[in-house]
Amino acid sequence: MRTHYWTSLLAFSALALSACQRPATVAAPEPMSPGYPDNIALRQRGLIADSSSAATTPTQTASATAPPTTKPESLEAWGKQLFTQHGCVSCHSNNQVAPSLEGLYGQGTRKLASGATVKTDEAYIRESIINPAAKVAAGYPPIMPSFKHLPQEEVDALIAYIKSL
Repeated sequence: MRTHYWTSLLAFSALALSACQRPATVAAPEPMSPGYPDNIALRQRGLIADSSSAATTPTQTASATAPPTTKPESLEAWGKQLFTQHGCVSCHSNNQVAPSLEGLYGQGTRKLASGATVKTDEAYIRESIINPAAKVAAGYPPIMPSFKHLPQEEVDALIAYIKSL
C-alpha cells in the first residue's frame, strides 16, 4: 500500500514539473532605441529615424526593421547606417549613458576611467569598438558590448562615420 502511494506521488510530481518547464527556445526581447530628449538633435541631423513620423507599434523591436539591401556609396554613409543598425545611437546620443562621439576624432586626448589619457586617433576608436573595456572613458560605466564579431569592413565604415562627426 505504501509503495503505491509513493509511486503515485512521484508520477504526479514528475507530471506537474514537466508541465511547468519553460521551452528551451525562449528568447529575450531585443532592446529598442530609447526616445531620450538628447535624440532631438540627432533626429534633425538625420542620424536616427523620427519615431513620430514612422508608423510603429508598441511591440515593434529593433530587429523588426529590415536593414537596407544596398550599401551606400560612401564609407561614412554606410557607417552612419551601421551606427543606427547596431544600436550605437541609443547610448551615444545620451551623455548620461555614454560619451558623445561628435568631435571625438582629432580632439587631442580623452581622459580615461583609470586616470590615464589617450590620444583620440583611429587606433583608439577601433580598439573602443572591438574591445571597449580596454579603455573606458572617465565618468562612464563599462557597459558597451564588444563588436569584435563585426567584419573588418563594417568596423572601417563605423570609424569613417565617427571621424566625420
